[in-house]
Amino acid sequence: MAVGIGNESDIGLYISRKQKVAQRLDVDFENLVFGEDASETEVINWVKNKNNDKNVDGILLELPIPKKFSVVKIMEQISPEKDPDCMTVHNLGKLIYGDFTLMP
Repeated sequence: MAVGIGNESDIGLYISRKQKVAQRLDVDFENLVFGEDASETEVINWVKNKNNDKNVDGILLELPIPKKFSVVKIMEQISPEKDPDCMTVHNLGKLIYGDFTLMP
């Protein structure tokens, strides 16, 4: 599951490439792009909902996001178990210390 915020043309290429790879691997792939008028709370609540969704195995936050949003605040809402990019502090720290349990 990929989520973006803001102008879809800025992140659309990244999402479409990931979607093509997922199709080749026969992996379900969904995406959602919130408009810039969305609130940070709305995005965070969506992430929390997806963390609890047993049908979602991974959540990708597509960057860049508008400056009014905190990348760290949103990224830290993603469960480490659903962070295939290893961008949460938890998973990034594991990589830095040589724990390659989950590779981006």
